Amino acid sequence: MGRRTAEEWQEIFARQRERRLTDAKVASEAGISVAGLRYWRQRLKKRTEVPRPLVEVSTIGPVADLRVHLPNGLIVEVPSGWPAESLAAVVGHLRAL
Repeated sequence: MGRRTAEEWQEIFARQRERRLTDAKVASEAGISVAGLRYWRQRLKKRTEVPRPLVEVSTIGPVADLRVHLPNGLIVEVPSGWPAESLAAVVGHLRAL
């Protein structure tokens, strides 16, 4: 068989789940390697995942102060009017910690 569409791969994986087949059996039936089968499973999974926001942003204080929660647990608080470029630079550096 030639190249398969994403929909055809989804059907293959649906049949695998229904029939409870191993990756080796499905790969053999599809005429590809197990690694190729797993590649397509990951590729399809990435297409359907909803991306997580990089940081959580909330307001604090009476008007427009800003608090940024980074995934690594750090919190950055800045006053209103802080330049966006400066905040982006600080967040970029802290995300790497």
